[in-house]
Amino acid sequence: MIKAEEIRKIYGEISAVGGISFAVAPGETYGLLGPNGAGKTTTMRMLSGLSPANSGAISVSGIDVVKDNRAVREIMGVVTQHDGLDVGLTVFQNLFLHGFLGGLSRKISQSRAHEVLEFFGLRDRSKANVYELSGGMKRRLAIARSMMTSPKVIVMDEPSTGLDPQSRNRVWEELALLKDAGVTVLLSTHYMEEATILCDRLSIMDHGI
Repeated sequence: MIKAEEIRKIYGEISAVGGISFAVAPGETYGLLGPNGAGKTTTMRMLSGLSPANSGAISVSGIDVVKDNRAVREIMGVVTQHDGLDVGLTVFQNLFLHGFLGGLSRKISQSRAHEVLEFFGLRDRSKANVYELSGGMKRRLAIARSMMTSPKVIVMDEPSTGLDPQSRNRVWEELALLKDAGVTVLLSTHYMEEATILCDRLSIMDHGI
């Protein structure tokens, strides 16, 4: 489902990612484990088409990410370290708007938002404003939002960083639900426990390699 071959990212004289390769099978949860500054976020950005690789090849579900980064974003859900939620909207409105802007019709986006709320146990908070939510709840909403267009692949950059233990466990439960639903998940983390619990396989990164 995901294949990266000798991908590199260079900023000036700094090699952020120095030619790494890995492959992720359909339905697998694959982890990139490493300390802060290891190059995990840069790798995630290249895989999701948000930042071009300087060299190497990347494909997601048969799509050449280097040549067609727009197409890959149509089949991929992305959860960044910064959730990017609209604090002026309710939980439901955040989901609905994301689906609508992602190409769903108004009717389908509304229906899909209700499905996602139910799937993640957020229905009772659907009318709450985002600014009223805890950090853990915002993270859950960001993951729920990434599911609005029923993606084949979800890329998550440190999904539980900064959360309290209870919220972290809830996020882990939701990632397990995604796996049960057959979604291919690529996640980065610096928590060994998180990698052990969630990942089928992983790569260890440090200093971009």
